[in-house]
Amino acid sequence: MKDPVYKYNESDLNQLLRELQENIPSEIDVDSMGGYESVVTKFMLARAGFLHRAFELAISADNSIENKQIVSSFLLIRALFETVSVFGYTYYKIVEFNKSKNLKEFDTSITNILYGSRDASTDYVSINILTMIDKIDKEYPTYRSTYDRLSEYSHPNFTGASLLYGTPQSNMLVTFDSISSSYTIYKNELIHDLCLCINRLKYFILQTTDIIEDFVDAVNEIDN
Repeated sequence: MKDPVYKYNESDLNQLLRELQENIPSEIDVDSMGGYESVVTKFMLARAGFLHRAFELAISADNSIENKQIVSSFLLIRALFETVSVFGYTYYKIVEFNKSKNLKEFDTSITNILYGSRDASTDYVSINILTMIDKIDKEYPTYRSTYDRLSEYSHPNFTGASLLYGTPQSNMLVTFDSISSSYTIYKNELIHDLCLCINRLKYFILQTTDIIEDFVDAVNEIDN
């Protein structure tokens, strides 16, 4: 018989939020890293931006859950999944670079991640988010399915509208409320998904930290 899957709770969430906040950089010394064109600088700037964005999304999602704003919670957690996916993608790129030492390929990838856009506001094209999510899903098979479920609640379809707000009554009447009658169930589900996502980010932070020194040494060796 399989062990039951652990379900995160509010205590777990508070702890994970504290740990996430401790890992957010307050500044990046661009000059000491070789200027804005340095691949090390690009990576560190991207990393800092992702962590600040992730923390804001996580805090906002937590507040939305507590305020019984269900759709807002799903939207924010979905956005957090996307942010964590980009962060994780950069980690995998560093792992690949440390093996191949292909600086040009890594520089192209990190430049597109840092400066990429979909509206031609920059000269770089962002990488499709599903490409990043699917890469993580190969190691964590429930990652894509969780993201897809969050997406269903985020869209104005049956799941994201009628199912959340409409409650059929016994007299053939459907009542609508700004707060779902199943809020407690949704709350537990939302807290679990939020914790799952933050914990995955925590993993990528730790793994990246462990190999940054090797990454920087390899880049400096190639540049020199």
